[in-house]
Formats: sequence, structure tokens, C-alpha cells
Amino acid sequence: QNGARPVIINHWQPTVQRIENPFGSNSCFLNVIIQALWHVRPFRERFLALDFTHKHKSDPCLFCALNFIFTAYRFSPDHIIPPNHLRVALHQLDKENRFNLGEMADAEEALDLILKWLHSDAVGRAPATSSEPLQLSLDTPCSPPCISHATFGTEQCDLRVCRQCGATSEPQPADSLIYRVYASELLQVDAGLPFETQLHQLYQAQAYSCPNEQADPCPGKPALLERWIFSMPEIWCTDIVWPTRSGASEAQVREILLRIASGRGEASGSAPRWHRQSQGGNKSSMMPSGKPPSVRLGEAVRLPAAENTDHSNSLAPLPPYDLFSLIGMVAYSGSHYVFFHYTFDYQTWLLFNDSRVTNLGGNWEVVVNEMLRQGWQPTVLFWENDLKRLVEQKSASRELAESMQTHPASSSTDVAMDGLEEKQQSALDEEQAEEEPPPPPPDHRGIVLLPADVVERKHDGTGVRRRVEEPDVFCSC
Repeated sequence: QNGARPVIINHWQPTVQRIENPFGSNSCFLNVIIQALWHVRPFRERFLALDFTHKHKSDPCLFCALNFIFTAYRFSPDHIIPPNHLRVALHQLDKENRFNLGEMADAEEALDLILKWLHSDAVGRAPATSSEPLQLSLDTPCSPPCISHATFGTEQCDLRVCRQCGATSEPQPADSLIYRVYASELLQVDAGLPFETQLHQLYQAQAYSCPNEQADPCPGKPALLERWIFSMPEIWCTDIVWPTRSGASEAQVREILLRIASGRGEASGSAPRWHRQSQGGNKSSMMPSGKPPSVRLGEAVRLPAAENTDHSNSLAPLPPYDLFSLIGMVAYSGSHYVFFHYTFDYQTWLLFNDSRVTNLGGNWEVVVNEMLRQGWQPTVLFWENDLKRLVEQKSASRELAESMQTHPASSSTDVAMDGLEEKQQSALDEEQAEEEPPPPPPDHRGIVLLPADVVERKHDGTGVRRRVEEPDVFCSC
């Protein structure tokens, strides 16, 4: 399984599907992870480009179970996908009994296990019969990077640095796929700081003794932790760990959401795009914005120097290499999970709630209000690297333009191998379909994604299409 990801011409827009959660199955924790992995573009494109002629490393095979769901996500005409294959695989492969059938489980633990098993499958380790062999497989490097490390890997390293003598400890590497932050500790950091600075202060809050082993160490605890990330991930996945599964107050949830949205934004040192505004005392609110929250990773951890990459052919200025935008968020309330996804193609937030998909619009404040209204707490956050996303989009557009010059539509040269002509015609067909969509078949329910809205159209058996102002279910046709 090669972590290399080919450039996808025109950046194919994924289908919006629903995932079933029958009464008593309690699969919402897994449904949100399936939606997250599908809508995280780098992971989806890598997974769909993999060669599936592999030997099963376990029985059942988690890799094949995820492939079954992704295949159904692309081609299923039912628009409601059962997660049973992956649910059974998690149950049988995890020997800690965390994913028993019919019982609620933790979404972050499910994501962590899936990513680790994909790495174990890539390095060719023997089937894991307990948590120990699976953990040992993580110590085996994957070269080229597996799909998990190519998308989420960071190569994190911690070391203690004395502020008096400058001595440093031995580096402590950590193969991290998920960056964990404790909500109780985050709430104690100065809320007036940008979110990146808050994360930076979290791991520097504890002081350590001097690591100097060559001479007398400095008295007291003058050393602080310094955290490096040597591999810039395409997706930076953070997990906000709450003390209990339920019980967080509305004020605490609002405060965490305020902090998430307090990143510095596009320019280092600039004022946050989201800030607090006094409203009659101690209350605070968020100023609206048409873009999702973003963070500068280089201000939260230490990063190596940026690669000297030539982007002189870019048509517009590119963002900083360490800028990440929030594209996905898993939230829960009590014993139920939902997933929020921001799509740059349509500049809107979508709410995935099992078999319900709702368009919330492009304003982050609407997401916050929905979470507060429902009592949901944010937990797993997915941040996408803006530079890599925009560079690939520009590269794909340039390759498409060059290919159409080399292979014009009137040429007899067969360009079906690279699919460029087919994709161009498909784009034209989609534009025509938006102008005059055909009537859907009887008893069919679907939506058409438009740049500014998600409109549901129903068929009542008479051939008349009508718009439903408050749809109860969204799916894709």
C-alpha cells in the first residue's frame, strides 16, 4: 500500500451518502468515523487509488471491510449504507472488548484502531491476536508511508531544554497519528491568546529538572518541554479529551468552540479572524466569517524549515505552508455522535447524523449555535493543510489544460486512458443537469448540491417536483 497519492483531475466531488443506524445497533460512533474518512480528501483519494489485490492479514480483514463501505459509498443506489462489515471487524479484532456489537463505543478509539490496523496491514505483520502485537507493529516503519502515516503522520519528538544552561535531554520520538488535548487543561489557559499559542502553552506548563548530565545540573526545575513535528501532515487530527462522556456545561462547550475558532488565520501575527466581543457583561460571542477556523501549526509546535518549493506559476498567492483549516469535527452528546464537514467546493457546512444529512450554510457561527442547541461537545477535529490542497488543485487544473491542448476534443487520439476527455464531458453534463434537472423516478428522494445551497426535490407520483423548505433527510442521487 503506497502512500503516494496521484493527482485527481478536476478533484472529483464525492457523493453525499447516509449511513444507517437501526434501533439497538448503537453504531453512530462508527458512522461518524466512516463519514470523516470519506470526506477527508487525502485519505479518500489514497484509499481509492490502492491496489486491493492483497493478502488478508487478519480474519476478518479490516482493510477489506473499509473497502466494501467505500465501494458502497461510491456506487450504492440505496443511499443508505450499512456499516455492518466494519462494525463486525472492529468487534472481532479488538481484544479489549471496546467495540461489542450492540453497545456504544468511543469514536476516537475506533479511528485510532482503524488507522493502526491499516498500518499493520501495510507493513505485513502477522495477524494481531491481542493489543500487544498490534502495538509492536507500530514500531515497524512503513516505507513508503502507509495510507495512515501519509495522511495523518507527524513524526513528533519531545525533548527537555534547560532555560539556564541550554542543556537538552535525549529526544523522545512519538509515532503520533492523533494529537490529544485535554479539555480541562485547555480551559485553564489564557483565553485571550490564539488557539495555536494555547496549545503551545499546554505542553510547556509543566517544569522539569535540568537535563545536563555532563556537569552539575541547574537547581530547581528550569527546563521546559520543546515539541517538534518533522513531517508536515496533510491532515492534522486533534482529539479534545473531556473528563466524562457527558456533563460538560454549555458555558464550557461554548468556551472550547471559541478557542478553536481563535486561530491566527491566513497571516502569521495577524489578528484572529474570530474574536470575542463584549455583550453586556461577561458574555462573549463569535464574529461571523465565511471561512472555517484555521490554525498556524508552526506556532503550536516547532517545525523544520519550509521546503524551497517553486510556486512561481501560481495564479494567486499561496497560503503559509503551516496553515491548516478545519474541515471536519466529530461531536457527541451523551451516547450519540454526529459529524460536521466543511466543503470548500460549495463553501458550506454539512451535518451528518446517521441517516440525516443537513446543509447548515457556510457560517461557523451556525455550527456553534447548532451544537449548543443540541448539547453536543466537540471531540475529534480534522485540519487540512491549505497549501497542499491549493497546490494540488492548481496542478490538476494545469495538467488538464495542457492535456486538452495536446489532445483536442476533435482529435482522433484516444485519451480515454487518462480520463481527461471523459471528465471534461462529465463536468459539462453536470452544468446542464443543474440548469434543467430531469424528474426523478417515483418514490425517489435525493438532493442536488448547488454552490450556495442544498435543495431537496421530491416526486409525488404526478411528475411535479416541489421544494421542501425544511427537509427531514438529505441524501445524494
